[in-house]
Amino acid sequence: MDILDKRAGKIINKLTDIIAQTEELKLDNGTTPRAVRQWKKDVRTKYLSLVEDKEKLTREVKRRQDDLERESEQRQTELEEKRQQLHERRMAELRERQEEHERVEDRGENDQLDVHREFKENIVHDINGRYEVKVPWIPGTQLSETNETQSRLRLKRVEKKLEQDECLRKDYEKIIIDQVAAGIIEKAPDTPTGERVFYMPHKPVIKQDAITTKTRMVFDASAKPQPISSSVNEC
Repeated sequence: MDILDKRAGKIINKLTDIIAQTEELKLDNGTTPRAVRQWKKDVRTKYLSLVEDKEKLTREVKRRQDDLERESEQRQTELEEKRQQLHERRMAELRERQEEHERVEDRGENDQLDVHREFKENIVHDINGRYEVKVPWIPGTQLSETNETQSRLRLKRVEKKLEQDECLRKDYEKIIIDQVAAGIIEKAPDTPTGERVFYMPHKPVIKQDAITTKTRMVFDASAKPQPISSSVNEC
């Protein structure tokens, strides 16, 4: 609309110049001043609507510019508020993490005794003759949020890598089958049942100079859903 307004202004200026030049020519050709004035009046009456339209267009352009400026200022204000809220939330999370670390660092002999007591209370002997015990969590720590999405993304990358190497895929599948058969790993339930849930990413690591096992499954207990979140290693 700004371009249209400028073009309309140029047209009106051009018409004004043409009228002035024509007026001079008429006077030079002997037309009476009275007749020239009447002619100018008639011409201006004819293009008066154009002038009015141009003025309306100018007002509309000004209104649109004001609206855009207000919208831009509002968006900038909202963006700044969101940035401030995000900053405050991150600072609060960092303070909470710092407090957790301080509590962990303050653990002494009593906490170690608590862990040992919890270990003894939870150890069981299953029907297959194997001992089982709950994970000894560090007192005062917790997994604040799930890492399922990040873990699934990493699993997709592993699957893509395996698709590109048939031998590696077979070796990795055999590792999984053997570990399931040995009871080292098991199929996870569709719905988590524990108080703390962590999806531990894994990947194949190849060591060509190994004498026996060239491919190993390596788990990442340090994985975090967010940089300021806790991992299993920290809990």
